[in-house]
Amino acid sequence: MNFLKSLLPATRRISNSRSHISKLSEEPYQKYSSGGYHPTRLGDVFDEKYQVVRKLGYGQYSTVWLAQDIKTNGVVALKILQADFSVDGMRNYELEMLRFMKNDGSTHPGKRHILSLCDDFQHHGPHGDHICLVHEATGPDLAKYQRRLPEAQIPVPTVRQIAKQLLLALDYLHRSCSIIHTDIKPGNILIEMDENEPIALRALPSDVSKSSEFYMASKPLPMNSDVSTINVFLADFGTASWVDRHLTEFIQPRCLRAPEVILEAKWDASTDIWNAGCVIYELLTGKYLFDGCPSAAGSYAPEHHLSQMVALFGHFPIDLLNRGQASEKYFDSEGNLKGIPAMSGFSLGGFIENGSFHSIQEKEDFIQFLQSMLVLAPEERKPAHLLLEESWLNKEYR
Repeated sequence: MNFLKSLLPATRRISNSRSHISKLSEEPYQKYSSGGYHPTRLGDVFDEKYQVVRKLGYGQYSTVWLAQDIKTNGVVALKILQADFSVDGMRNYELEMLRFMKNDGSTHPGKRHILSLCDDFQHHGPHGDHICLVHEATGPDLAKYQRRLPEAQIPVPTVRQIAKQLLLALDYLHRSCSIIHTDIKPGNILIEMDENEPIALRALPSDVSKSSEFYMASKPLPMNSDVSTINVFLADFGTASWVDRHLTEFIQPRCLRAPEVILEAKWDASTDIWNAGCVIYELLTGKYLFDGCPSAAGSYAPEHHLSQMVALFGHFPIDLLNRGQASEKYFDSEGNLKGIPAMSGFSLGGFIENGSFHSIQEKEDFIQFLQSMLVLAPEERKPAHLLLEESWLNKEYR
């Protein structure tokens, strides 16, 4: 019975505790040390032109700040990497890719849905030398947008727009740039800032006083209040890889991880397609498709993640199992899961709960769209440019 419950998608767990440092849900405070985060304060000026006015957010390897370009009076997002990740190697991949996309001259429509690089420089601080990346300022990410909504469900028409823009971005990355993102999640999809929102522009004081505090709560900029037309950007290339040169082999947020990644088989751009399919499902339902937990109170384990895939999509292809270095840990020679009873008879349609479909036909087309992305065999997943031709993205539903 516990395993049956584990097949049901897990609701996102959200914490908004931000009252003081001990409870602040921000970057790890202990990482403000040698090789770690740079202690950034409001009013600090970087590269003699970018003055920090607001904290926008943080990541595992960086903090992100709203800054005013004191030479043009424009606003930008300033991403300051940890010093240890600013040295030769890992972070050079990100900078190399961002510079490539900045200078490639492509007219691909997906390029406008990538958070582009405006500028980059190095900054020396008390904890080391930090790569600083300057991007267009945006509104919140989709994870924060979901928190505002009942059941964290984004309306179907809005998800359609997001899905189309995400696939355009992936087609640009995969076919024009030979880049695999590897970390697609709601938190890495940013919403265009509402230029008409007063707080977005009036939050910039003409004379920012120097603050003595460097550890503070993030305050993302507001999104466009009219979500009937939404514009998004795929961001954060910190773990991205070139098609022919991988940064690392173990990739992706664990609940969104493709089967070939769990099995430690070789992967390519199709792993982004699986990842994107899981994200689109999550945006529409407010739940993970797979949580990898044996029960509601359990913790993630790869074997349970794989068992949930089997329950929904059937047996793994033997060819895929033969390619996986870790397959023997989870499957026997017959292709059956070890130590976990087989479950079957589940379908994607049975998991999809969102009342904003216009018709049964639209829901069926959406399921078909997801099934083209969520295929266990990587080589059988449709690439982004073919997914853009799917009925669900192109039909008018009434």
